[in-house]
Amino acid sequence: MTVVVEEEGSVLEWEFQTKKYDIGFGVSFFEGDEVTSLPFITFKSFLPIASFYIKQTEKEQIIGVVRYECCKDKERGKHKAGKSGRYVFTWDNTYSTLRKKELTYKVCFFRTTRR
Repeated sequence: MTVVVEEEGSVLEWEFQTKKYDIGFGVSFFEGDEVTSLPFITFKSFLPIASFYIKQTEKEQIIGVVRYECCKDKERGKHKAGKSGRYVFTWDNTYSTLRKKELTYKVCFFRTTRR
């Protein structure tokens, strides 16, 4: 999932939970907002993965993909955007080919107000 941030200082908040088992999660940042093709969804290990082709810009890991035990409690987080650009949220189940996951997530974006 991709969120375009146009104002520095905007806040991204997220939460997610699986019905069973753990899942990998990470957030990446790409400076700029030019996309060379439309988004597409692929299926890896029974979990759809949304992907975008982003024009050649440098990728910055905000949160590297780490496995979270989020089947009992929701995993929550937030990030204050230091730059404008695209923030890409990734849920990864490629390490678990025998167990499908049911994922519920919410991503919120709050713009800063300038006076």
